[in-house]
Amino acid sequence: MDAAYSAHELGEVKECPGFWPRLAARECFDSRRTLLVDDSLPVLRAARLHGIEWLYAVRRPDSRVPARAVPDFPAVDSVHELGHGLAPPDPAGQSAGGP
Repeated sequence: MDAAYSAHELGEVKECPGFWPRLAARECFDSRRTLLVDDSLPVLRAARLHGIEWLYAVRRPDSRVPARAVPDFPAVDSVHELGHGLAPPDPAGQSAGGP
């Protein structure tokens, strides 16, 4: 990971289309090589509209509750799974893992 930014720092919520231009003004990034992991489907959809290629949903944002089904996006139970490697995004939204 090269950097991490919060929506609070940028003054715009991630669901808002204005978030992405603010982030791009602060950090040059290639949307084809950028990873966003979030538990919010509206956030993931907004990122997709901006062209972010690597999108993962979190099925278990709260470890005290069972994993939830996540339509439209590859999903992991926790971001710790991503340390094992990433599989290319699956357009069918199936769970993803590493090799």
